[in-house]
Amino acid sequence: MQQDRREIDDRAEIAYGLKALGEALVRLGEFAEGHALIEEGLAIYDDLGYRFGLAWMNLFLSEAKAHLGQYEGARTHGQTGLAFCQGIAHPWGIGFSHFVLGLAGLAVETYAEAYQLLGKSAAAFREIKHRENMCWALAVQGYAARGLNQLFQAREHLYEALQTAADIGVFMPLLYGLPAVALLLADQGEHERAVELYALASRYGFVANSRWFEDVAGRHIAAIAATLPSDVVAATQERGRARDLEATVAELLVEPGGNSEA
Repeated sequence: MQQDRREIDDRAEIAYGLKALGEALVRLGEFAEGHALIEEGLAIYDDLGYRFGLAWMNLFLSEAKAHLGQYEGARTHGQTGLAFCQGIAHPWGIGFSHFVLGLAGLAVETYAEAYQLLGKSAAAFREIKHRENMCWALAVQGYAARGLNQLFQAREHLYEALQTAADIGVFMPLLYGLPAVALLLADQGEHERAVELYALASRYGFVANSRWFEDVAGRHIAAIAATLPSDVVAATQERGRARDLEATVAELLVEPGGNSEA
C-alpha cells in the first residue's frame, strides 16, 4: 500500500511538472509544445481521478487551444474546467474559467457573450484581490466592448488593465492589452501608430505565434497596413519593434484621453 501511495504521489508530481512547463511554453508563444505537455499531464490526472488537477489542466489546455485557433476545443475544455472549479468551489478557477471561455467567444465574434464572461472573470479576480489576472480579463474585455461598439467602455477597461499592470509590475496583461489599443487607435484614424504598436506587441512570440491574436487583431491591422505605402509600413514596423514595451505603455497612459476619466 505504501508503494502504491508513493507511485500515485510521483505521478501527480510529474503531471504538475508537465502543467508548469506547458504553461511556461504557452507564455513564450510555443503553443503546440505547451499544449502537448498540458494534454499529457491531463491524461495522468484523469487516470488518477484527481479533480483538482483536472480543473487546472482543462483551463490551461483551453487557453492553449484558443491561441492555436482551436476555438471549439477551447470552449469545451473551458466548460469542463468551469464545472470542476464550481464543484470544488474554487474562486480563482471560476474566474479563470470565465476568462478562457471569453477568449474563445471573442475569437468567433460572439461579443455580447464574451463581454459578460470576461466581466464575470474580472469580478471574480477583483473579489479575491488577484490583480494580475483581473488585468488579463479587463484587457480582453476591451476587445469585446469594441466589438459591441462600446468604445468608451473599451478604453475604460484597457486603461484600468494597463495602469494596474504597470503599477504592480506584471507583463502578460500588457501583451493581452496592447493589440486592443492598436485597434482603437486605428478606429480613430491613427493608422501608422496602430501598425507601430502591433509591431511592438508582435515582437513577442505570445502574440506573433498566436492564431487568436491574428484573428482578433492582427488581420485587421494587416488590412490597414495594406492601405499605406510599403516604405511607410516598413519604417513604422521597424520603429515599433525598437520600442520598449513598458515605456510605451507608460506613454499611452499619460496621453490626453488615455485615462478613462479624462
